[in-house]
Amino acid sequence: MNDSVRLIVTSFLAAVAAMTLASCSNTAVGVRSAIDVPVVGSAGQGAIVTSDFSVGTSYGLAFEADFGPILRGRIETTLRNVSVRSELGTIRPDPGNPRPTSGYLDAQYQLIDIPAFVTYLARGNDHITPFFGFGGVLTLGRGLTWNAQYTNWSLNDDNEWYRYTVNDEHTQGALEAGFSALFTMGTSFHLATSLDAQVDVRLAHRLSDPSVSARWSSERLNELYLPTTSVVFGAGIVIRL
Repeated sequence: MNDSVRLIVTSFLAAVAAMTLASCSNTAVGVRSAIDVPVVGSAGQGAIVTSDFSVGTSYGLAFEADFGPILRGRIETTLRNVSVRSELGTIRPDPGNPRPTSGYLDAQYQLIDIPAFVTYLARGNDHITPFFGFGGVLTLGRGLTWNAQYTNWSLNDDNEWYRYTVNDEHTQGALEAGFSALFTMGTSFHLATSLDAQVDVRLAHRLSDPSVSARWSSERLNELYLPTTSVVFGAGIVIRL
């Protein structure tokens, strides 16, 4: 079992224990996978000019329990992957080197998300239960890998400017934690007495930034950021215990 899976399972078991001790009823466990579509991003600080976040993927475990006839609590532990391409450019070059730096950076984040929220159950019939709810997501940065290429300028022995290309690879562990607000709506389909399928759409908005210091001080790449707001489309199966 690798470290990422071990962390997901440990967090999930801790969440199950906490909600079980709260004496909740009608408990269920399940799995969920999703795609994350960034709708608002942020470029970061330093040499980054623009960033283009790609659609991310996530998968993990879920535990839910009823707090009453129309309220249900749910907590998950999820492994999420995010990719971004950033365009680099020195906006304020050094006085002694007025020619701009340019290039790109491809970064891949691996994150542990822990969503926790309460949903309101709008009972439809014996087979379909629509729901909506509010909560939050704690994001723990698992790691970051990037590949970058940029061009810079320097003077040769004849005091003439020439351009050179630099390739950079970087791997970084544990990022800063962040927190997001979450709104969700979806539907449960009762397939059998103890088996439900669920589909949902979530809107996640970042409140605190799980940014990472990029350690590329020579090119003024100070921090990398995650998307600010994302729409998440998910589906899963839960088993009623």
